[in-house]
Amino acid sequence: MDQFAEVQSHDAENIALLCPNHHQDKTSRRLSADRVNEARHAPFNAQRSSTTPYGLTAARQVRLLLGSNEQFVSLQEPDYPVLWINGVSFVALHFEGGYYTFSAIITDEAGKLLLTIDHGGLTVQTDVFDYRYEGAQLSVRKALGDIIFDATVSDALFAVHRGAFVDRFETGIFVRPDGSVVFTMSGLEVGSLAGSR
Repeated sequence: MDQFAEVQSHDAENIALLCPNHHQDKTSRRLSADRVNEARHAPFNAQRSSTTPYGLTAARQVRLLLGSNEQFVSLQEPDYPVLWINGVSFVALHFEGGYYTFSAIITDEAGKLLLTIDHGGLTVQTDVFDYRYEGAQLSVRKALGDIIFDATVSDALFAVHRGAFVDRFETGIFVRPDGSVVFTMSGLEVGSLAGSR
């Protein structure tokens, strides 16, 4: 592989996708070009169903928004389910040692798992077409230009602007870009919620 600094061009056959940690290692010369090239031909995540968790830092306070619906919780228990569908906690808040983390199960509209956040550990399914986590903006696309999940995710904020939380029975909620929340049962729309606290 030719280094970008030398060739100043982005050619597909000369690109290796690296996680932020390995990119830093490569930039700092702690990871050899030979090892990057080897990983390029046998990607680590190609043999796995999900990525290694990325850890969000715990916070003193967490704000949860599903569309224009905001959840305020003063926890007395270590775990608080925020969104519960057919016995499964799709969004939960956790409190331990004076700090909060959160969990979420994000799906597509048919209930196929896209990503999870487990006590602040973000994991993405490796068969997802594309996901991007830049700054605090997290998005998932199922095709070019087709965003199916869009959220602001940090240690103290989980704000879903578009997305689905649907179980295997196709029961759950969709957060629409206009901030509304639509309820579905067996894949059929059964109601909506404009915004509340």
